Amino acid sequence: MPILRLPHLPKPALDKHNDFYEVEVSAYIRRIRRLVYRRNPGCCCPGMPAIITLLPPPRLIPRSPYPVSFWVGVLLSKFCYGQPTYRYLQDLSDLALPVSPGTVAGGLKQLTRLFEPIKKALYQKQMTETLFHNDETRWEVFVEIDGKVGTRWYLWVTRSKSVVFFVLDPSRSAAVPGAHFAGLQSGQCIIVCDRHGAYKKLARLLEVILLAFCWAHVRRDFIIAGAATNNSNPGYWNGRHASENCIITTISVLITGMHKARLINRANALSNTSRLHRKPCTQCTKKLFA
Repeated sequence: MPILRLPHLPKPALDKHNDFYEVEVSAYIRRIRRLVYRRNPGCCCPGMPAIITLLPPPRLIPRSPYPVSFWVGVLLSKFCYGQPTYRYLQDLSDLALPVSPGTVAGGLKQLTRLFEPIKKALYQKQMTETLFHNDETRWEVFVEIDGKVGTRWYLWVTRSKSVVFFVLDPSRSAAVPGAHFAGLQSGQCIIVCDRHGAYKKLARLLEVILLAFCWAHVRRDFIIAGAATNNSNPGYWNGRHASENCIITTISVLITGMHKARLINRANALSNTSRLHRKPCTQCTKKLFA
C-alpha cells in the first residue's frame, strides 16, 4: 500500500516564539540636504544674494564633522566607563569609523568651556550646605610646569549631600581646600576628614569650620599601638589593658551601625519612590540588615 505524503495542517494559535536580545552598533553618515535657489531675475529686494540656501545645521565644535552623539560617546567612554581613549578609538575603527587621537584631544579641550557654567552652579550649590566629606589622593599628571619636580599631583574631593566636587592640583597644602571653602555661604559647617595637616590649618584659619576626624583612622591607630605594645611586652595588650580592645570593638560597632542606618535610609528612599508608592516594612528592613 503506497504511503500518502499528506501536508501537515498549520496551527497559528500554537506557534512558538523565541525572543533574543541582539546588539548591533554601526557607524553611519547622516546627510542633510539643503535646497539651493537662484534669485529671481525680477527680484529687486535689497541685500538679496544671488544664491539662496538654508544655513548649515549648528555644530557642537565649529567645522567638526562629528555631531553631539559622537562626543557623548567619547565622554561616557572616558569619564563614566574609564576606558582609555586609544582603546575607544580602536573600537570605533572596528566599526568602520577611524578617528585620529588628536581630533579627540583637541575636541575635549574645546568642550571644556561648555562645562564651566555647570561647574560654577555645582560649586555654588555645595557652598550652601553644612556637612562635607573630604579626602585627597595622589594623581600622576605628566605635565611639566615651572618650579615643580616630578609628576605627582593630588586629586581632592569634597562630597556633600547633593554634590561631589573634584579639584586636581599639584599641591597638597591647605591652600587647596582653603580656596574651595572660601565661598562658604552657610554658617557653621562640619568637615569629615582624616588628620592631614591641611585640614587642621584650614580649621584654624576659618572659625566656621569644625573638623570631625574619621573613625576608621582612629581605630587603626589603636590597632597599631596595640601591636607595637604587644611586640615589646607580650601579654600587655590582651591582659592588663583590655580597655583598648573595648575601644576598637566600640568603634567597629559604631561604623557598622552607621552603615546599616545608611542602607535602611536608602531602602526607604527607594521604596518611597517606587511605582506603587508602598510604605517600607520596618520589621523586614531591620531583619534584613540585622
